[in-house]
Amino acid sequence: LVLAFIEALADYERLRHECVATVDDIDRWLFGPDAVPRVLVAEWDGAPVGFALWFRNFSTFLGRPGIWLEDLFVTPE
Repeated sequence: LVLAFIEALADYERLRHECVATVDDIDRWLFGPDAVPRVLVAEWDGAPVGFALWFRNFSTFLGRPGIWLEDLFVTPE
């Protein structure tokens, strides 16, 4: 499901040729023991309609952690 949303985002941005992620990549890096990013799936009436992917960062100037929103996508429908 997450990879399908990533591919839909790549299509929307006309960058599908740069999207080389595989199901194995997503499983390993989003759901495996060394997962770095986090993902949230948005639902509407119980059906998945989008996702947000983010990871934690740290601002040395502010001296505190934050988050970096890498992708945000909601199906156009």
